[in-house]
Amino acid sequence: MFVVELGKPATLACIDREMTGAVTVNWRKMKIADPKRQKKLLHLASEKNEFSRSPSMDSMQLADPNFQESGVFSLVFIPKIGDEGLYFCLFKQQEKKEREKVILLAILTATIFPAAPPPKDSIVHLVASVSPNFIGRITWTGPSGTPLRSEVKGKETLTKVPRFNAEDGGTYVCVFHPKDNSSRATFSFDVAVEVDAAAEASYTNVTQGHQISTASIAGVPFSLSCPPIQGDYVQVYWQNMDKKQEIKQLYQYDRWRDSQEQKKGPVLKRAGPPYNAQTGSFSFLMKPLVEDGGLYICMVYFNNKRYSQSTKLSVLKGIPSPKSTSLHLCCYYSAWSQVQQVGWTYQNRHHALQRFSPRIGLAIANISLPISANTAGNYTCTLRLKNGQEIWAVYTITLPTKGGRQSFRPAL
Repeated sequence: MFVVELGKPATLACIDREMTGAVTVNWRKMKIADPKRQKKLLHLASEKNEFSRSPSMDSMQLADPNFQESGVFSLVFIPKIGDEGLYFCLFKQQEKKEREKVILLAILTATIFPAAPPPKDSIVHLVASVSPNFIGRITWTGPSGTPLRSEVKGKETLTKVPRFNAEDGGTYVCVFHPKDNSSRATFSFDVAVEVDAAAEASYTNVTQGHQISTASIAGVPFSLSCPPIQGDYVQVYWQNMDKKQEIKQLYQYDRWRDSQEQKKGPVLKRAGPPYNAQTGSFSFLMKPLVEDGGLYICMVYFNNKRYSQSTKLSVLKGIPSPKSTSLHLCCYYSAWSQVQQVGWTYQNRHHALQRFSPRIGLAIANISLPISANTAGNYTCTLRLKNGQEIWAVYTITLPTKGGRQSFRPAL
């Protein structure tokens, strides 16, 4: 087997140093898919220096015109699409000896998109295919020799380098592995890629999903949604709206490099099934703190397009705060701008509950001490968003024990 890159000079080796003198060489070709197994004449050279070839094969030449002296019958040409197949090198020595060598020629095509040199921050595609495609597989390695994630799309093997910059430049290697496992031979092809530092990729096409407005209890797992498309990499941005901070990048994951970057702020974890970040299906899990409320934007990049999904998240947390003569049940909440109402209620609706809000983001229920039968029980802090969604935190306060100990805990 011999694999050559499309458009690059190829030499089909056929050498026998013992076959010299009055020798005739005959090169023929057979298409692999030819049901009639017909061999087409490519090139014929006789011991009388008589030459003939197929008109369509004018570019084919013998590597050594003095083949009768050297025993080198190799064929040289620049292959094009359709030249793949079985090649037969038949040579005779004055009708006494006849030998034949069979070579399977496969043609590999490697392309780059965007065309080299790509602009910085672009998603570079490295695509390779081999014909016939059933004879083996293709892999890619980076300039440092690191194997790159590859995916087979139809007859092509694809790898991508998202956010391509100067440090990503170098020689990428396309490696063809023959299907026959008994053979250790591989064929390598270099693809040089350097960034165009004067140009920058444009992602003007942004598809935005409908903004989500929701709320969660602090410490309870929350699922942060991303656009429902298969992407190349994902970025999550966050803004603390209550403090009017600037929006900042919080997280980034590149599925082709399998690399992630988590910055200071709310902690995100890639979600599992039915999502799979390694195949480009993104969603995130978090256990938010009250201060983690705000605006989240999940941005998924695919080729030269961006897909955006924004979520406004309010986080609610109830905390008991004992005072000298009373118990304060404090209900903290965030992302105030989307909150319609927050307040405490007691299971005994007929009992007057003292409530107050010293500042936005905090609602307090004041309960006199000691706890009596009229004040023990369940207290509920309810948060209602402007879209009508409600969440609540329930706290249970029990009567003092004989030792005077007081219990107040979240209700299960």
